Amino acid sequence: YCYRCGSEIESEDSLSIEHKTPYLDSENPIKLFFDLENIAFSHLTCNIIDAVKQSKERIRLYLPIKGGVDVMNVKI
Repeated sequence: YCYRCGSEIESEDSLSIEHKTPYLDSENPIKLFFDLENIAFSHLTCNIIDAVKQSKERIRLYLPIKGGVDVMNVKI
C-alpha cells in the first residue's frame, strides 16, 4: 500500500521507493538516506507530487524571489 495515499500499488510500473523524512535537510543526510526505518513504498505519481511540493517549499524558504513571484502556484 502507498505510504502517501494509502491505496494499493497494483503494478511495478507505478511503484516508487521513497524516504519518509527528507534526508537532504537533515543533520546527518547519509545516515538518514540509508536508514531502513525511513524507507517506504508509494505510487510513483504520489512520490513525484510530494517531491514537487517539497521543492517549491524549499525554494520559497531558501531562495526568496523579489518581484512577487509566487512559486507555490507555478505549474510543473
